[in-house]
Amino acid sequence: MGEGFHEKVLLPISLLPLFVLDLPLELVVDTVCLPVDLIHYAQYCSDSPLDKYLRDNNLKGLEKKLKEGASPNVVSPWFYEREPLLYQAYENHHEDAFELLLEYGAMVPMELLQVEDNLDEYTYRMLQRVFRDGCPEELQIQALKDCFSYWILKYLMHEEQSSPNDRLLVDFMVLLLENGFSPNEWNDRRGDLPCSPTNLYPLDVVMANTAMDPTEKERLITAMRKHGALTYEEASNLPPSESSPSMCQPD
Repeated sequence: MGEGFHEKVLLPISLLPLFVLDLPLELVVDTVCLPVDLIHYAQYCSDSPLDKYLRDNNLKGLEKKLKEGASPNVVSPWFYEREPLLYQAYENHHEDAFELLLEYGAMVPMELLQVEDNLDEYTYRMLQRVFRDGCPEELQIQALKDCFSYWILKYLMHEEQSSPNDRLLVDFMVLLLENGFSPNEWNDRRGDLPCSPTNLYPLDVVMANTAMDPTEKERLITAMRKHGALTYEEASNLPPSESSPSMCQPD
C-alpha cells in the first residue's frame, strides 16, 4: 500500500442501528418534540392565554377572550403559576378580573376558603362576592361544607387562643353558615390542627372559649344556634324519633 493510503473499514449492516440509537434519550425527546413545542409557542404568541392577561392586568384583553368563548377554568401550561385563574386574580389583587371571571362561570377553588393566614378585609370582600348569589355548586358537596369546623379548631380550640380580628372571623363564619356549611361536623382535613377532645361539638368549643371578644362570641353562638348547632349533650339526649346530627370525630 502506498504512503498516505487509508484503509476503509466497512461495518456490518446489522451493527449500524446500534450506532444510530446510541444517543442520549433527552436529546432524542427534545429533537422529536421541538416542532410541537414551536407550534405551541407560536400559538401562545399569537393567541395569549388568559393567564397572561391576568398577569398583565389587561382587563380589556381578558374580557375580549372570555366573550369569544375562552374558558375561565383552563390554566395555560406555559405558566408556572398553575393555580386556578380565579385564585390567581385573588392573589394578585386584581378585583375587576376576579369579578369578571366569576361572571363568566369561573369555578371557585377550595383554596379561597383556606385563608387562615391572610384573613383580612380584602379577602373577606372577595369571599362575599363568591357567595353573593348563594353557595357555588362546586362547594355544595358535604365534604366541603364541613370546613366551618376548621375555623373552630384553628382559632377557638384553646381557651387562651383567639383570632387577631374576632369581628372579621365571625363575619366569615356566619357567611359560611348562611351558605349551608354544617355547624355540627368536624373537618377531616386536619393538617397540623389540634385534636378536639372527645364528646365535643363545635358549639361546645365556642362556648368554652374565654379569649374571644364577648360580643363577637355571642354573635357567633347566635348564628350557630340559628343554623341548628347543638352541644354534644343536647345531641346525645335527642329522642329516638329525632336523628342526631352526623358527627365525624377527628382522630
